Amino acid sequence: MDQLQKMEQMSFRNNLQLTTNDRLFYRKYLYRLTIGIYAYKYPDLMNVSTIDENAFKVDSEQKINFLHAIRLYANKHQDRTRLESKILTYYTNELTRLQDIVKYVNRLKEKQIIHNETMLDLVELKYFPGDQSERNIRYRKKRLPYNKFKFQLLGERMDTLEYKEWESWAKQYPNDIMLPKTKYNKQWGTWAGEPIGYVSSEKVLQLIHFKLGPKINKIIEFQIKDISNETRTINNVS
Repeated sequence: MDQLQKMEQMSFRNNLQLTTNDRLFYRKYLYRLTIGIYAYKYPDLMNVSTIDENAFKVDSEQKINFLHAIRLYANKHQDRTRLESKILTYYTNELTRLQDIVKYVNRLKEKQIIHNETMLDLVELKYFPGDQSERNIRYRKKRLPYNKFKFQLLGERMDTLEYKEWESWAKQYPNDIMLPKTKYNKQWGTWAGEPIGYVSSEKVLQLIHFKLGPKINKIIEFQIKDISNETRTINNVS
């Protein structure tokens, strides 16, 4: 069974929305699991027995809350969590770890006391349909940016004179380089990681390498990939 089939199965069994992302999460992770949690306080449900190293079995001697348990599990495996209001997201490159977390959440839900609001809820599984080596690739479903540009340049810090020199040089290639449409770059220069233009081809990209050299922070490549057929919302059928 391949990874997509495993995700489809997990989605079906747990009524999880299954969708794709056009890039790696945090330029590192393939998968993101979204869990809805109680918003205002941690009721008894959230104070569960300490889990073991697999974040699954229960230790009856100590107590630890749900969020702390998930964060400990993430730290151990060099995964990542993020909490915003009622939403907890878990990022990883191992689907098996998500399966363990889903089982753990379901075990807690079975013990849940009925409240006006659900204590825990599995919301969404989102994944990048590539691999970890593609950290600077962005997938597009139908077309390239402005129908022609294959690359986007992010620059290092440039002062006003440096940016004006780049702008003047780039205008020699009006059909192959598209500069940002903002006046502030001319006034204040640019900050590291800021977009400084779109590029149409590898040939022009090589010329830009000779021109800017270390002033290039990152090159993002756009690729057309029809992921619409891979994006599914699978509802549980009773």
